[in-house]
Amino acid sequence: MGYEKFTKQRRPAKDQSMITVLKSGLLGINKRCMEEYFRDCKYAEMYYDSEQKKIGIRPTNNSTNDAYNVRPIKDGKLGSISVREFLKHFGIEHEKSIAYSAVWNDKEKLVEIILK
Repeated sequence: MGYEKFTKQRRPAKDQSMITVLKSGLLGINKRCMEEYFRDCKYAEMYYDSEQKKIGIRPTNNSTNDAYNVRPIKDGKLGSISVREFLKHFGIEHEKSIAYSAVWNDKEKLVEIILK
């Protein structure tokens, strides 16, 4: 068997809004994303577009039966949302942790990550 070259994995830029789908079933929210979208929000409603392979996260302060807690970490600089049942329901793979760019969808009023 011959050598196989390892391609170094690049870490996302610190100034980019990122959400990581963690293998533990959490969504990890980086500092920039917390500041831009989740700063004053205690909850999030989860959406999934199976055709486009997109997760939508709507920040809210309304505690409903469908809302997930946004848990601040490190004095609110980072955050997490426990969404294991959401990932399982839609069959979203999370065997390894993967970071995705997070963007605001103004039409739908939610944060999107594209899983492609």
